[in-house]
Amino acid sequence: MSRVCASLCLAAVASALTSPSALPRRTTSPSAAGEAEGLDAALWTTIRAQASAASASPVLAPYLARCIASRDSLADAVAGVLADRVAGGGAEGLPRDELAACLRGALAASAPSLARDVAAVVDGDPAAPDALAVVLHFKGFLALAAHRAAHALWGSGDRDVALLLQGRASALFGVDIHPAASVGAGTFIDHATGVVVGEQASLGEGCYVLHGVTLGATGKVRDGRRHPAVGAGVTLGSGASVLGPITVGDGATVGANACVTKDVEAGATV
Repeated sequence: MSRVCASLCLAAVASALTSPSALPRRTTSPSAAGEAEGLDAALWTTIRAQASAASASPVLAPYLARCIASRDSLADAVAGVLADRVAGGGAEGLPRDELAACLRGALAASAPSLARDVAAVVDGDPAAPDALAVVLHFKGFLALAAHRAAHALWGSGDRDVALLLQGRASALFGVDIHPAASVGAGTFIDHATGVVVGEQASLGEGCYVLHGVTLGATGKVRDGRRHPAVGAGVTLGSGASVLGPITVGDGATVGANACVTKDVEAGATV
């Protein structure tokens, strides 16, 4: 385990015991599976402590008891939060408990990625008060979590439910990510409204995506790859459009309202 991730795990546990509103700020993205699992466990400890403190509110207490205190893991809690939103917000009349079980199963393998997604928001957004708030209220995180579930269901062949989740996430959060698209761990979708990611698009780990971003096609290609491949640690400014079967290299920055239709070198700014 790296020194950074080890300190994260220890600090997270300490914060849970001493300051439930605090989550250690992340300076690098853990990559090893063991490090990610350690972050997941430490983060869940912190979130439970934050929920315990927030339960002093008679308004929040029943909700926190159901969504956090009674849950076994971060993935389990996120599945419950999403089930409440998806089942309660549409005309489909979806059964909440059955949907929660489906989401729980779909998110089980994504637990380390979910932890890194939460940590990316807390690390990158000064407006995020703590990890609990991200899990309960931040629509960029919730939209990405819904996509991670939909992506798993798409891969397992349950494509109708995957498309249902895509549609509900688009309606609820204003984020439209095709279930087949690939999104790396530790991605932060900030503000989130108006983000569109096409079927064959991919985002590497640790990307920062602002509102109004489109990873789409040009409409000129019907066969073969249509959407862009975006590397790790890329920043996509608000309103940016990255179109066609192009590649954006690791660490590149695409400025606000840019329209990119050609390859971007690693570390470049366009």
